[in-house]
Amino acid sequence: MADFKIQGITPAEGKLKLGSSDVSKIYNGSTLVWPIANDSGDPYEPVFGAARFVATDNGGVINLYDTSFNTITPPSPFGSLPNSNYHLGGVSDNLSYMVACGHSSSTEEIKISLDGGQTFSNPSSGTFQSDFKKTMVSKSGKVILSAVPTTTYPPTSDANWMISTDYGVNFIKVTLPSVIAVVSALGGAISSGGKFIAISNRVYTNTGTYIDKAFYSKDYGATWNDASSFGQGDRRWKPLISGSGEYLIFINISDPSNSFYSSDYAENFIQKNYTGLEIQPATILGTAMNESGQYYIFSETLYGNGGGVVYGNNYGSTLPQNRISTDSTGARNVRISNSGGTILWSDEGSSAPDYSFSDNFGSTWSTVQSAPSSVGQGPVFLVDVS
Repeated sequence: MADFKIQGITPAEGKLKLGSSDVSKIYNGSTLVWPIANDSGDPYEPVFGAARFVATDNGGVINLYDTSFNTITPPSPFGSLPNSNYHLGGVSDNLSYMVACGHSSSTEEIKISLDGGQTFSNPSSGTFQSDFKKTMVSKSGKVILSAVPTTTYPPTSDANWMISTDYGVNFIKVTLPSVIAVVSALGGAISSGGKFIAISNRVYTNTGTYIDKAFYSKDYGATWNDASSFGQGDRRWKPLISGSGEYLIFINISDPSNSFYSSDYAENFIQKNYTGLEIQPATILGTAMNESGQYYIFSETLYGNGGGVVYGNNYGSTLPQNRISTDSTGARNVRISNSGGTILWSDEGSSAPDYSFSDNFGSTWSTVQSAPSSVGQGPVFLVDVS
């Protein structure tokens, strides 16, 4: 199908017609391309639907649940992941796109589903070994980011992030400024459409040194900004990004009082004092923010006190705002719906992960309980389904 173009005119919304139907919006896939947004935000128009959980059992079978883990029949039947060495690495809203990745202890070639989980296959180009804990998928499914494991020391340029901006059909290597290779991925966040991305890494630089550095992109990963001006060293930045990309926060785990905050699509940052967060620097932590940025959840590992989550409704302007203690394994898996109405935390690695959720914007939380054994040891994804 040829591209549809309007040359020399800028029609008002609702004035363009195809046949007898008014056209108020034009999409490329699920991305809004007309009318052009008036701000700098991510043009993806999110789904605001029913909150659903998606998880796989230990045999690679995909299951759909409501927020009480009652099984729901999906709109189209799910297939199975390629084998039991796979977990889901990401699921788009409306279940249209899925990514299958290896366990952290058994990396596998990344697999993509373009048909709602019915079938999985290799990308057309850029196949690589993947790990579900180091993979991010935008809620649109358009942008996928996954870290390639390091196998040699000093690492080579083969150890880096891989990115797809076409729903996983093709992947290319991310080129980060002044970095030879990514030694380990420490955290990341991505906006709903994938326009805004933030990653935290242990990297091997072109000066032959190992250092913690963070980067962010405002153009679907085409170019990257080095956040070294925020400081380097043993900081292990943990990013939060709102679905629209309007809010982007870098939390300094080693010194939360020296964190950085943007409320204008990463155009400007101010220093934030988040004293009160109790975080063990070596831990990989989960972060999530809703579409508007008002609601957020951030997982902690407390020194000698097990795990916990911080959550709130103030756009991340102060942390911690509210805290829940979880258990000794922590709550590294955190999710939030587009509206912020449903928030989930769960741990990983046990046959029946502990979890709790809120269906009222964090006002109250369900009793902590074990998920059914069908959930398996992998992550639980929260998606909006229309």
